[in-house]
Amino acid sequence: MDVQAHDAGPGGARPSAPTAVLIATCVSTLVVNANTSAVSILLPAISADTGTSLDVLQWAVTGYSLVGAAVIVTSGALGDVFGRRLVFLGGLALFIASCVLIALSDSGGGVIAGRAIQGAAGATILACGMSLLSVSTSGEGQVRAVTLWGGASAVGAAAGPLLGGLLVDGTGWQGLFWIDAAIALACVPVTLKGVAESRDPDRGRSIDFAGTVLIAGVLAPALLALSEGATWGWTSAAVLGCFALALVSCVAFVAVERRVEAPLVDLRLLKDRVLIGATVGILLSAGVINGLMYLVSLYFQNPATLALSPFEAGLAPHLPRYQRSMANYARLLVEPGESAD
Repeated sequence: MDVQAHDAGPGGARPSAPTAVLIATCVSTLVVNANTSAVSILLPAISADTGTSLDVLQWAVTGYSLVGAAVIVTSGALGDVFGRRLVFLGGLALFIASCVLIALSDSGGGVIAGRAIQGAAGATILACGMSLLSVSTSGEGQVRAVTLWGGASAVGAAAGPLLGGLLVDGTGWQGLFWIDAAIALACVPVTLKGVAESRDPDRGRSIDFAGTVLIAGVLAPALLALSEGATWGWTSAAVLGCFALALVSCVAFVAVERRVEAPLVDLRLLKDRVLIGATVGILLSAGVINGLMYLVSLYFQNPATLALSPFEAGLAPHLPRYQRSMANYARLLVEPGESAD
């Protein structure tokens, strides 16, 4: 295998990531995040094309999040055991397959199933991509590499709605998934040729299957309850049951992780207040942003509200019409007797 050499710095430290690692991880992360943020813009077009209601198609967003939340921790652990590059390539293959499935679907069920698969693929790419960057660098080089990775993630999330709206008007909603599949496919030879395999030498070869099931039992029901709480009712049996299942799974997960030889999560990390605070802050901000993105994109394109085209919806925050309409809408909340433009 042809793997780019790491230029060692003082004391043998690797100052920067090999170009192939940066290309493979940053490009794939950009594509995953652009795809995730663009789907909300595509939902009205998918609904019109497949004859599936938006109420059903919201599972294309919820299903993605549920599966991704259940898989992301496990995929990182699998990379440590079986090889980060191998699992990263598996994530790319799964992402390509899911894009093709969605693009070829003529029903809402196919789109939702493809998005669920895409949730697992995206979580695997993000988790193992970060691991590959971390093991290929150290010191200041690692900071630069992670900064580039974070920048690619942010650019993808910001550009997704605009690109999605542009593609809907130009190629149909399927165009986004064909393009994403092509870009992910291009990352495969880059990864094979230029990214070295790596594992965690201190981690046993055993897999924490119980922890894998329990972490999914914590994250998936909790996310489902938060996603559907407004519809089902926050005090409904379904929502309270989801939260109860998540709580029981959490207690069982902690008990299991204290006893297994190779735990899925090192519980000592829970003592790091800075890490916990930063993680909670990121989760809250990401949850709010993604929730608003979904609701606002539908509001923009609804014929009864702003009636924007998909492209205009992607550009909406910068459009004077949007700014005027939202200002009028804000006034209506205070003075309901008036009418919006």
